[in-house]
Amino acid sequence: MTEMSRTLLLWSPRILGILVSLFLGMFALDAFSEGKGLVLVELAAPPGAAACQLGPR
Repeated sequence: MTEMSRTLLLWSPRILGILVSLFLGMFALDAFSEGKGLVLVELAAPPGAAACQLGPR
């Protein structure tokens, strides 16, 4: 295995992972495109959305 192919095999999954993360992050930032802040976006969440992550009460 040459040094070039070894370097390519080492870095290509990392670069691909970063690109996929940036691509998905664009969709996450779409929630803020209406000019609302973080508080208003959180208030628009359905009731009990945070509670379902905490488990039963």
